[in-house]
Amino acid sequence: MIKKTMTITSKLSAISFLSVIMVLGTVAPAFAANLNIDDSVEASITLSHDANWESGVDSNGSLFGPLVPGVNPNAGEAVSFTGMWLVNLGGSPDPGAGIIYIVDPNTGRVSDIITASWSTVVNPGLDDATIIITVQSSAKCSDLGPLPAPFTGVVETGGSMAIQGSFVDTVTGVPVIIPSNLTIQFESGEECEIDAEKTWTHTDYNWDQICDISLGVPGFVNPADGLCYSEDTFVNDIGFRPANTNNVEDDVLANSLDPDGDGTSDVVLQVKKNGKISNMNPGAIYALTTVDIKDDLDMLKVEEEYVDCTTTTSLLELLNQKKLSRNVKVAVADSIGDVTEVTDRLYDPLDLGVVFVGTVDDSSATVKINDASLLIDGNTVYVLVKFDDQLKNDVFDEVDPLECENIEWVTSTIAGEDSVLHPGATLRFTEAP
Repeated sequence: MIKKTMTITSKLSAISFLSVIMVLGTVAPAFAANLNIDDSVEASITLSHDANWESGVDSNGSLFGPLVPGVNPNAGEAVSFTGMWLVNLGGSPDPGAGIIYIVDPNTGRVSDIITASWSTVVNPGLDDATIIITVQSSAKCSDLGPLPAPFTGVVETGGSMAIQGSFVDTVTGVPVIIPSNLTIQFESGEECEIDAEKTWTHTDYNWDQICDISLGVPGFVNPADGLCYSEDTFVNDIGFRPANTNNVEDDVLANSLDPDGDGTSDVVLQVKKNGKISNMNPGAIYALTTVDIKDDLDMLKVEEEYVDCTTTTSLLELLNQKKLSRNVKVAVADSIGDVTEVTDRLYDPLDLGVVFVGTVDDSSATVKINDASLLIDGNTVYVLVKFDDQLKNDVFDEVDPLECENIEWVTSTIAGEDSVLHPGATLRFTEAP
């Protein structure tokens, strides 16, 4: 979650000035009132309002009289505010209600939800407006879920942004207008130190150097002879399958089983005429965790829990049953794509920089990186766990869907303070057409 600050604004600075204008028979323009919502401190939201609320405010249960400013700190991730002020023009519609979904620029998921409802009383001069605002925030490195349809979120920028014109209808998502003489500013603060994604892939990784076959045509360096070959040559002639070529120097991403990114990966089962499963395509599956580091860390821990796939549903098993730990591989890529594989360090009992926590078994595996030189801002950590299926000769059931979920806890530590993400990915088995 990116943290924030928010401001709302209204009108006439002094009742005496309003009285003079009304005696002269002229309606004064309303000035803007201010409400500042500061969520930049974890698990705390501070409401600050200026002295331009002519009929007073209710600041999350604390009452302030007319034209009285105030600062009100509140513990937690939710607050409400009610204010009454003078306006030149009511809202549209009026009475009306609106909502704003603030979304994380990296994940597109909702970090904050701001709602407002308002009504205006028409007077001979300035009108009286009342607005009720609620703010629901999320804890650091957490969120409030995906952006619902049909709404378009307001993307956090990392700085101050005006959002008074961003309210939309709470059902249709069509823009609405709050009463006049009111501005809202939203200011983002610090973001989570890490991003973590979970997916399933059908190839191992290739961390060999990418080369140019000719004038920008990418190829792969064959470790056996140091020469540059095309991907087709690797696959068909050398018998080695490289991964996708998306980095300028090295490549670490394997081929995903979830190309549309909806969180569900598909595996095809070959089923015999007698209804029994003959094999799985692909024949081996990798659970891939990708952790993007956004600040220098002291420690990173990736806890893989795949019990739903291996035990609960009995769909998968670790490929190497004789030496379970050898199913886990770890690498770190720097900001320009150069990769350091640290898998061997996992198996060195004297190396405390990259270690297994507990044991690797048929339900979970945990990798902990204590070497801060690997956990630099801009680096990316990859953890892969390799599986085979347990379905051969089982009878395929078309009615009962074959699905399981691989979930994990990714914990980063800076100066003793932990941040935790909890991504997951579903694996679905379907019959080949």
